[in-house]
Parts: sequence; structure tokens; C-alpha cells
Amino acid sequence: MRHIADDEQTWSRVPRQVAEDLSELQRALGALRHQAVSEPNDWGFTVHIQYQNRSERPDTLAALLAEDISQRSELLSAREREVLENHLHRPRSQPRSSG
Repeated sequence: MRHIADDEQTWSRVPRQVAEDLSELQRALGALRHQAVSEPNDWGFTVHIQYQNRSERPDTLAALLAEDISQRSELLSAREREVLENHLHRPRSQPRSSG
């Protein structure tokens, strides 16, 4: 950690960058009708995201969304397989005889 600068410029840049990142997150989530809330604590502050009427930490929400995407992909794949199997196993229509 000795290589990290601890001058006044660094101390003023870090909070400014954090505030900019939080604002960007709030804008992006606001466009999707979600909300990011920051709260000060002993270590700085924490961010929670309001998603489906629940307050989640960003890392927790990312894990929940990844699991949801995985489950939806599996369901879609199962549905795709079912459609293909039904299509491949469907009896083909017989040609009409003229008569």
C-alpha cells in the first residue's frame, strides 16, 4: 500500500469519483424504475439497490440476477428442446391422392 499516493489531490479525487459512480448507477437504475440508496457508516458508506420492493447489496443483487438468468436460460433451453422434439417426431402429412 506504500505505492498509493496519500496527497491532497488523491483524497479529493476519490470521494468525487465515488460520487460520480453513484450518480451514474442511480441514473441507470432510475431509467429501469429501480433506485440506488447510499448510507454512511463507519467505513465510508454502503449502497443498497431497491429491486422488486427489496433492498439488496449490489453484490447480492448481481448473484440473484445471475441465478435468475441461468434458470431462465435452462427453461428456455428445455422449451426449445421440447419444440424441436415435437417437430422432429411429428408424423408427416401424407400426400393427397387424386381421385
